[in-house]
Amino acid sequence: MKEADKTLSRSERKKLRQKYWQMAERQRIKESLRRIWQLQTSKLEDIYVLSRACSKNFIENAIEEWHLTDDLSPKNLAILEQFLSGNIENFIRTQAQKEGRELGYPMYEIKMALYVFIGIYFGDVICKNLGGNWKLPGIISYYVARIFQIPSLFYDRWYIILGNRKRIPVLKIVRLRFDNGQQAKSLYEIYEKIRMTGDWR
Repeated sequence: MKEADKTLSRSERKKLRQKYWQMAERQRIKESLRRIWQLQTSKLEDIYVLSRACSKNFIENAIEEWHLTDDLSPKNLAILEQFLSGNIENFIRTQAQKEGRELGYPMYEIKMALYVFIGIYFGDVICKNLGGNWKLPGIISYYVARIFQIPSLFYDRWYIILGNRKRIPVLKIVRLRFDNGQQAKSLYEIYEKIRMTGDWR
């Protein structure tokens, strides 16, 4: 073999450097994405933990103030709705007036927070009395909701999976219930339908 055959030309060396650079760049990007993914996933876990903690606090206050039982009884759903008066915006304003304070946040943000608190409780009632498990959305739903500034794109995917594999979107049910006001079925009526038919529609 000739010595010249063992030596790369300048253009070949340039191509080889570019190839190594591209491989290193892809690896760097891959590592960055992995770190971002881990970070955002941990933030997502924080959202779940914080939402459940806030829901627990909301329900504990409701138990004390509205005399709910603390055993996740379906009857609590009817009592809860009675005190919410069927109109979530009126309830929020009335509570703020009672406490002598301004709302502090846009109404839609406060409503969504309440939907989450009540929805988690509604889901826990279903899990305890009808069986089922929580299935929470992944990071893609979280990103889509943030990009389009539509929280329901994320929260509407919080499901209870029943034994028949039916998915019950509990936060969506709560949102539709209170957005539609008195025209919508109550949470207790929806619970009873799920109990009898295995579906919420």
